Amino acid sequence: MRLSILTVELSDFESKVMKDLLEQNKKPMIQRVKLPKNIKPFRYYPHHIKEIFLILFPKNVGINDSSKIAIVFGPRGDEPIFNNVLGVTNYFIEVFNLINFYELNDSEKEMFLLENIKNSLINIVNNNSKDEEIIKQITTTADRVVESKFSLEIEVKKLSKISIDKKYKISVYRVLNKEVGEGWKYIKTNRKTKQIIEENWLENIPNYLNRTDFYKRSEINVNQYIIKDYLGNIRYKMII
Repeated sequence: MRLSILTVELSDFESKVMKDLLEQNKKPMIQRVKLPKNIKPFRYYPHHIKEIFLILFPKNVGINDSSKIAIVFGPRGDEPIFNNVLGVTNYFIEVFNLINFYELNDSEKEMFLLENIKNSLINIVNNNSKDEEIIKQITTTADRVVESKFSLEIEVKKLSKISIDKKYKISVYRVLNKEVGEGWKYIKTNRKTKQIIEENWLENIPNYLNRTDFYKRSEINVNQYIIKDYLGNIRYKMII
């Protein structure tokens, strides 16, 4: 089974800790813990890392027969350290200190999260098939994420279109990095001169949601370029 969804999240206990820390951060006069300025919700930090990992991970390699793997930081309560139910695997990392995480700089946070993603996936394999080839693919993919400098910009070719008069091309890109989280943009170019005519984001950035179903297909006519979601609802349109 192909791994198509990878989440990195906090356990219920750590989520409550994070909520308390964020509230403290808004009221520095009553802080019980000294925190860096402008901390963000935890889920913002791993988004671009896990999505880059998924893009670079071989599509024909499965892990624990799961389409979704959730890596959870914090106490697991009554849950097993890892399980697989109906194609969903949960893996808990119980030794974790949220305050220490927030004290890391941005580069250290990225490496910390990537290492834990890699090690969690390897541990899942070792508790299942112990397939050395899968472990090698996990390690190689993690290395490629580092080589990418935790930043990726890829053209979504199924959304790119050429204008009816053949003069312009509209290309759509998915951008993943720590600055934007996940951003989608279009670039309109003159096909003859290759000059960029327009370049704009499809929505406000930063954003930390997977938009692959939100921007699913596109249409073009004489006057408009339109992007629709998987249900056929219009999510973006522009005048050509």
